Amino acid sequence: MLRGTRSIGVGPYEGDTFHAQILALLHEFGHIVDLLPTDEDDRDGKSVPNTGEVLRFCRAEVESKGKRATLSATR
Repeated sequence: MLRGTRSIGVGPYEGDTFHAQILALLHEFGHIVDLLPTDEDDRDGKSVPNTGEVLRFCRAEVESKGKRATLSATR
């Protein structure tokens, strides 16, 4: 049983940030388009290297994204 709070990271980013969300989506998309080998349940330790590959090619794009855009409904 886990107790207390735990910090989750996605690559170099805190898990609750927009950058982490973008990186996680790109990582999973890499699997869908067969650019990354499977790392299901990280049984063979490929998840971290796969994330590293995504960062190697996409870090600039991930970091260029600012805060999440908000929609405003006005009349």
